[in-house]
Amino acid sequence: MDKIKLTKKEYDELKKELEKLEKDERAVVAKLLKEAIEQGDLGENDAYHQAKDRQARLEMRIRELAIIIKQAIIVEKTNSGKVQVGSILKVKNSDGKEQGFTIVSAQNSDPSSGKISYDSPIGNAFMGHEIKEKIKIKLPSGVKEYIILEIN
Repeated sequence: MDKIKLTKKEYDELKKELEKLEKDERAVVAKLLKEAIEQGDLGENDAYHQAKDRQARLEMRIRELAIIIKQAIIVEKTNSGKVQVGSILKVKNSDGKEQGFTIVSAQNSDPSSGKISYDSPIGNAFMGHEIKEKIKIKLPSGVKEYIILEIN
């Protein structure tokens, strides 16, 4: 099994989400199912089918979170001056455009807001590098070159 690198904050957020889903959301779904079943004729009961779909999505997310938490290793951000999980970067690409990235786990990745996974092509290319280093990254759109301006 591959280990999943998480910051302590990410790990705690996932644990909190799992607990909320197991305690609160399961109770809500159970109530919805009970009410739908009481309406009778389950074959034609839209509320029942919606509740069952919601239950399936809920249980899938609970299993997913449990696996992530089980495989997680917590990485502590150090002041090594190198890019690592949890680092906030300011970089400049070969076009002169500055961008900001935060290196996160795949579970918290959101490229549109600058959160990139450490195992994505871009995130992986930055890992372990220092300020002023130039990094060439082969992407589907071609090779991009970046220079690291800041690491926090």
